[in-house]
Amino acid sequence: MNTVSSISAAFFNFLNTSLKKLGIRRRVYVFFIIGFLAILPFYFYIRSTSELSYDKETYIIARDPTWYAIDLLGKKRQLTAFTNTFFNFISKKSGLHFKWLESHPSRLMVNLDQGICDAILVKSNGEEINQKAYLVSEILIETGPILVVDQKSNVHSLEELRNRLVGISIGGPSFSSALLNERAHANQVQLVAYPNDNKAVEALVQEEVDAVILNKIAAYTLTEGLYRDQIKVVSTPFITEGLRLITLRNEDGKILIDKFNEVLNELKADGSYDKLLDKWGFGVAL
Repeated sequence: MNTVSSISAAFFNFLNTSLKKLGIRRRVYVFFIIGFLAILPFYFYIRSTSELSYDKETYIIARDPTWYAIDLLGKKRQLTAFTNTFFNFISKKSGLHFKWLESHPSRLMVNLDQGICDAILVKSNGEEINQKAYLVSEILIETGPILVVDQKSNVHSLEELRNRLVGISIGGPSFSSALLNERAHANQVQLVAYPNDNKAVEALVQEEVDAVILNKIAAYTLTEGLYRDQIKVVSTPFITEGLRLITLRNEDGKILIDKFNEVLNELKADGSYDKLLDKWGFGVAL
C-alpha cells in the first residue's frame, strides 16, 4: 500500500509541477485531454448497452413453410406473403425487427421451448395451449369451419339444417373434428364424409347434400374460383380457430404479443386488414 501511495503522490506532484511550468492555454489544453480520456470509457459502455437493447428488439419467428396444418388449396405462397406483409407492418409501427426461421411442423414447439426462436406462428384454437407456460395472440387469419350452401338456398345457419345432410371433407388437415362433431350432434345434423373439399362441394352442386362445411380459406377459394355463382358462404366460423402467434410466458413474449395484437386491431379498424386479406385471396373478415 505504501509503495502505491508513494507512486500516486509522486505522479500528481509531477503533474502539478509540469502544469505550473506551462502557460494558461496549455494548461487548459491538457485538462481538456485528461477530461476526454476520462469520459471515453463511459461512451463505449453506453454504446455497448444500446447495441444490446437493439438485439432484444429482434425477434426470431418460426413457421412451417408448407403450412401443413392448414388446407390451403394451393395458396401456400400467398399465406407466406400475407404473413410477411403483416410483420412488416409491425416493424414499421413499433420499431421491432423480425427474422424468420423455417421449421418442420414437428419442431415448432421444440424450437420455442429450447429458445431457438422467440415465437411460433401456427394454427391454434388457443384452448389446447398451456396458458400457464405460453402466451397466445389473437387470430391473424381464420381457418375455422364455416357453412357453405347453394347460391339459391335460404339457409343461414347450422341450426336450420336439423335432420338434413351436410357434407364434410375428411381428406388432409382441417379443423378440429371433435369440436365439429359436437356442434353437429347438438343440432342433429347428419354429416356425410367426402375424401376432399372439391368432392364435398360437387355433392352440394349436385344436390346430394343441403350444405357443406369447409375451413374458411378453402371455402373462399372455391366460392371465388371454380364454383363462383354456384355456392356461397353463409356463416362465421363455428370454432375460433386460426393462425396465431405463440410465445413463452415472459417479458419479451408479452411485449411481442401485445404489439402483435395492437397492430392487428389497428389494421382492422382502418380497413387495411380486409384489403390485405383480399389482396392475397383470403376473403374478408367475418
